[in-house]
Amino acid sequence: MVSDSQKAASRKWRKENLKRVPLDLREPEYNDLKSHCAKVGKPVNAYIRELIRSDISRTDPVISDILTEQEYNQLQDILNRESADFTTILRNAILRYIDKHKQ
Repeated sequence: MVSDSQKAASRKWRKENLKRVPLDLREPEYNDLKSHCAKVGKPVNAYIRELIRSDISRTDPVISDILTEQEYNQLQDILNRESADFTTILRNAILRYIDKHKQ
């Protein structure tokens, strides 16, 4: 059983570190989304967060100028299995490479 102080600490952390983003969908759209998520084996919340991270990463100029979309997707799949922050790891690796090979 979780103590009251643990619950309070959890609420405080969530308030300081998380931001809710409401999303309204029509019933058929939600049913389609839920069905798709079930097919790919992901909770709806996790699937939406992954789509957002993917879109942000794909439009990062450092990444999009160097990788093809196929390379990007392959790397993202690998890093997602490892629960890594894809954009941060890839961007840092590319910037290290650029710094190392500056003339």
